[in-house]
Amino acid sequence: MKNSIMDTKFDRRILLLNKIIIVFIVLMTLLPLLYIVVASFMDPKVLVSRGISFNPADWTVEGYQRVFSDQSILRGFINSLLYSFGFAALTVLLSVFTAYPLSKKDLVGRRWINYFLIVTMFFGGGLVPTYLLVKELGMLNTPWAIIVPGAVNVWNIILARAYFQGLPEELVEAAVIDGANDLQIFFKIMLPLAKPIMFVLFLYAFVGQWN
Repeated sequence: MKNSIMDTKFDRRILLLNKIIIVFIVLMTLLPLLYIVVASFMDPKVLVSRGISFNPADWTVEGYQRVFSDQSILRGFINSLLYSFGFAALTVLLSVFTAYPLSKKDLVGRRWINYFLIVTMFFGGGLVPTYLLVKELGMLNTPWAIIVPGAVNVWNIILARAYFQGLPEELVEAAVIDGANDLQIFFKIMLPLAKPIMFVLFLYAFVGQWN
């Protein structure tokens, strides 16, 4: 009984310590963001001369008015949003369609295809060859020059393949018994189950392209 009470006290102390650490990490993360938000509402001259101020009297929306009144900035923001969304959607599509067959052990040449994909992770195509390829494909000065190159990411394929390999094989066997073919199994069973990894891949691709 005494040991149980001591364990409970120890657990409470550990829990309290964890909460303190989490609060500290959250503050370390949010304070710089808060600084940036407040600074965006301040006049640059006031910010340089007096530093950050949490007094609403020192705040102004002039900076935001200039940004939103400039059509080139607004158009650039919309273009970045569209390009990032298109790139992420294409990345998820290609990654999932490539990863699912590679997750099957009975795929002919599966090992060599995996080796080929992994080797490409160690060597980059280079800026000049990529430019020449985009030029030869007629994608210069088009959104495709931003969306298509790099849409196939081997790391994303590996993540999706590992996810598909973790799904129970009994699901496929049951679908085969019910008369489903490979396409029906993929679109009606595997894709709905792959929504979590698809969301993760979309997030990775979107943030990476946005940056």
